[in-house]
Amino acid sequence: MLAGWCGSELIADMARWALKASWSLFVANQGLPTW
Repeated sequence: MLAGWCGSELIADMARWALKASWSLFVANQGLPTW
């Protein structure tokens, strides 16, 4: 992570990462297409 980010940008980036990770796990568990 880059130094100098403000808190809101960091939180937003972490939220996007968490959403992507959780969706990837969901797809892996369900066998759904990865679009």
